[in-house]
Amino acid sequence: MSTSPALITSREDLAGIVVRALRCNRVAIDTEFVWERTFYPRLALVQLALEDGEIGLVDAVAQPSLDILGLLLVAPAVQKVLHDGGQDLAILRGVCACGPPVHIFDTRFAAGFCDKTSTASLKDLVSDYGVELQKDLQRNDWTRRPLSPRELEYAAADVRHLIVLATDLEQQATERGNELWLQEELLMLERPEVTEERDPRACYLRIKGRGKLESEQLAALVELTAWREDEARRRDRPRQHIVADRDLLELAGELPRRASGLRLLRPKERGLYGEQILAAVARGSKRHATVPMALESNWRARKSAAATQRADALIALVEEKSHARGIDPALVASRGTLRGLAMAGEVATPEDFPLLADWRAQLLGDDLQRILRT
Repeated sequence: MSTSPALITSREDLAGIVVRALRCNRVAIDTEFVWERTFYPRLALVQLALEDGEIGLVDAVAQPSLDILGLLLVAPAVQKVLHDGGQDLAILRGVCACGPPVHIFDTRFAAGFCDKTSTASLKDLVSDYGVELQKDLQRNDWTRRPLSPRELEYAAADVRHLIVLATDLEQQATERGNELWLQEELLMLERPEVTEERDPRACYLRIKGRGKLESEQLAALVELTAWREDEARRRDRPRQHIVADRDLLELAGELPRRASGLRLLRPKERGLYGEQILAAVARGSKRHATVPMALESNWRARKSAAATQRADALIALVEEKSHARGIDPALVASRGTLRGLAMAGEVATPEDFPLLADWRAQLLGDDLQRILRT
């Protein structure tokens, strides 16, 4: 089978490659989309690579519907191989109007179980095979037609080596004794929330610097970011085009009660959103007493000497155990998560900290509970 990429513009050809893909054990998937001036990405191309070397580039601009492709996403017998594929899967699920994608292999996560960083780019990973991916067209307008031969080859290159890479990484994880933990982690990618729209009231977690806020200010930030999320979706505009993160953080810190407190906003923003922003701040002020402290681990405000000691011990434990098994410590837990766990101590639960129950608990062993009891 030739590896020359074929542009698929008809529904008949789309159905054909999906039927062939459904006969495979593994299929590589990637997407090209445009996402600069809208809230929702504009899908332009879906790249598919089959086990026999066939590569199909599905023209999402030409296709009236991609619902047939959804059959592949939810097929349990076919493993879908992607690199850092969470965003791709979310976009595809929305466009295909299907259920949560299943049987996923993400080479970024897999690399983290093979003595590599779990944030490695695909370009870095395939360079080990003497393959050099070009990334100069990454910000192209992929919705523009016709696509040039170079653009088609560029898109095809992102899936051409994925199946071989996945097979190799799986073997490396097995050699290190990490294959079952890798499989457990990959199963997490099938959770519906991975590919569903995020709860607007959880969007405050994207805001850097929130850990410096007090309780009422944090509650205001929750309301402000939830409002912005709804507004961005309604207008189909990027979040930052509504109100910038830094401005939301400052508004939450100042807790304005009237229009004169909105001076930091541009006149256009004040005119469009002033009343809504003040209403969101007021809602936060009313609700902050009922916001559980677990909503946000404010390390600076709440840390104690004992919690600091536990956090340092947990960070050291994760580093030691991870390196011994060739696992990227960043896959095990972030420092923020470990600090929150340190503050909770022995009353921490798996519901709040899943690392107490999944493969991470096995990796960290009895030392984890010993540290939490100190």
